[in-house]
Amino acid sequence: MRDSPSDQPTVVEVLCAFIRTNAAAPTEGTEPALIPWAPEDVRAAVTVLARRPTHAEHPLYRLDQGLDFTGTQLSLNGISLVGGTLDGTQLARSLFSNADLTEADLRKADLRGAVLHNTNMWRADLSETVLIEANLNGSRLDSANLYNSNLVGAKMYNVDLRSANLSYANLAEADLQGADLGNANLEGALLHGADLRRADLRNAERLTSAAIRCSWVNGETHLPPDVVAPETVPPSERAACM
Repeated sequence: MRDSPSDQPTVVEVLCAFIRTNAAAPTEGTEPALIPWAPEDVRAAVTVLARRPTHAEHPLYRLDQGLDFTGTQLSLNGISLVGGTLDGTQLARSLFSNADLTEADLRKADLRGAVLHNTNMWRADLSETVLIEANLNGSRLDSANLYNSNLVGAKMYNVDLRSANLSYANLAEADLQGADLGNANLEGALLHGADLRRADLRNAERLTSAAIRCSWVNGETHLPPDVVAPETVPPSERAACM
């Protein structure tokens, strides 16, 4: 693809078709942990596509050609896609545990229900990405861009979110127990029902008392000095949250 920009659309379409054929979702709703390990040739094809040249590298490369992984469910444990481009890709309920997605472009990707625990996503771009009920436990998301992402019900236990951009992200019902949000930007973030017990938000930016009035907190939740902690009773029992 790098030597012949005009062939890129065809190569991308052929490789996507190969992946759809060889990594089709077994049955609807199959848990990621139960899907077969992706064969090496499928992993290789995903790697080639994620590292395809971009328009920024050469004006002849297409701006608009996404990756069509419709109907797939990928098991890509431990894969390295550093700086890869997977924006807008359908990756729901896929498995990326222990993967390296450092500085990857995952804008507007569909990762609902995906398993990404212990995954390195340092400085990854996840803006407007769908991560509903995704498992991100123990992952690195420090300095990641999660602007306007949908993280409803996501599992984010002990996640590193230092200096992450979470502005206008939907974190309703997300499990952020033990998460480190030092210097994270939380402007406009929705935290209704989010579990912030043991979370460190001492240096979080643009966090307000109103934003966490219906969040779970405890004595080990660390908040900025100007943010008032809500009651420690369950959110459902607070008058402001009924």
